[in-house]
Amino acid sequence: MRNISTCILVCIVSINSSLSSQENRYSVSIVGSFTTTSKLFRALHDANESMRSQFLPIDNIFGGGVDIRRNFEDLRIQIGLNIEYLAKSEQLTRTTSQEIKIQVKDGFRALPVELSAYFKIPIGLENPFFYMGGGAGLYFGDRQYEDSGIKSKIVELKPAVGIQVLCGTEYLLSNRISFRSELKFRDVHFESTNKFIENTALYNDAYVWLPPGEMRSRINIEGMTLNLGMAFHF
Repeated sequence: MRNISTCILVCIVSINSSLSSQENRYSVSIVGSFTTTSKLFRALHDANESMRSQFLPIDNIFGGGVDIRRNFEDLRIQIGLNIEYLAKSEQLTRTTSQEIKIQVKDGFRALPVELSAYFKIPIGLENPFFYMGGGAGLYFGDRQYEDSGIKSKIVELKPAVGIQVLCGTEYLLSNRISFRSELKFRDVHFESTNKFIENTALYNDAYVWLPPGEMRSRINIEGMTLNLGMAFHF
């Protein structure tokens, strides 16, 4: 009986040791983000170069996402996949040839998908610890343009590939939970072509002309991004 108890104890200790060695290889975090600036170029098709270079600044963009990472202890790096959603619009006013002031809503939605490598900075601190990283991203998105209460239709979308670099810190609250903060610099950009199906719209009891033809635009989200989130390790 004593031998059986000893064997059971050895098996439990072996299993626990095996599980402990496999702990915390992965982490999943829920992230909130704040991006400082972006530019919406609204006339890429215009023959006038000065018109093509004009843009609508859209600042202070909030977003959120999910970050999944895999730890490789032997290589001392982490590989992670980050998926984020950003959206921001501005309320504008345009005046027609009949001196009618019309409300316009212009902005974008963006879906960055980024693959990154993270390297722990060896400065002697275990908690908190600091890291840096970088990688590549595939950036999807579209322009959200509304005139006289009518939403434009998306005709064509062109995602783009870009790079990003970052630095961050992580504070372990327990073996399973930590708090992360990051500063990220990247070049999110994509193109969107929009068009109004209708030629006119009824606005304040008057018919007004909607912008004609296809409107090809480019969105550049190139400001600094601050990410804050809680990570769960397993």
